[in-house]
Amino acid sequence: SLSSELRSSEDRCQNLEHERDNLEQDRRNSVEEVRRLSVERDRRQSVDEERERRMSTATEPPEDESMEAASPCSHARLKSVMTNRRATTDDLRQAIGSAEALLGEARREFAAKQLRERR
Repeated sequence: SLSSELRSSEDRCQNLEHERDNLEQDRRNSVEEVRRLSVERDRRQSVDEERERRMSTATEPPEDESMEAASPCSHARLKSVMTNRRATTDDLRQAIGSAEALLGEARREFAAKQLRERR
């Protein structure tokens, strides 16, 4: 009957209003989460920039020295420079040089150990 259809329509309307309210709350929550993530991203970017500034002002050791020349964190520095969007080609070249110096020392040590094992 017309009365039952009206009630059914009112129920659907009420359900839709409830769903709309839920969606609006979800939207507000999402907007707040985006704001929070944006602040966190900006904070991390500032920290990364400060770290890069400190690394770029640090003195670079000569590449011809062995293990002392290559910092134990050469690998970490190279990864950091590779992931930094603001790193220059010179920064990358220096980080690669440090990593290569460390790798060269590791290869020399490996060859020396192999030689000792053969004796």
